[in-house]
Amino acid sequence: MNATTENNMTRNESQGLLNKLQSLETCFMSILWGFLLNRLNVVSEKLQKVEIDCGLVVELYDSLIQLITNTREHFDEFEKKEIEKSVTKEYKDLKTRKKIKSIFYDETRHNDLIASGREKF
Repeated sequence: MNATTENNMTRNESQGLLNKLQSLETCFMSILWGFLLNRLNVVSEKLQKVEIDCGLVVELYDSLIQLITNTREHFDEFEKKEIEKSVTKEYKDLKTRKKIKSIFYDETRHNDLIASGREKF
């Protein structure tokens, strides 16, 4: 189908989905979850074997716990991969307008925490 034959609402919705899929954050999440789910699947297949012993089960679960806890330390590696693969090369918060929260008469702005896109992950 030709893009000009679609109605405006459909074209707008598809453009919005394309923008989300091309974002750096989506690329990061797909790389991270691809890595984690691949490892979980390998361990799951080993755990489903009939001839597995209890010692190996404990080792496999310990390895998964280590994998999850150590994944945070490898953030820079995941970020480098995402920047190589992503169409967009900067985080969403650098491209969008900053939203300023309304403050009341008894509040001040000095307590607001402003984190960059990288720090939000």
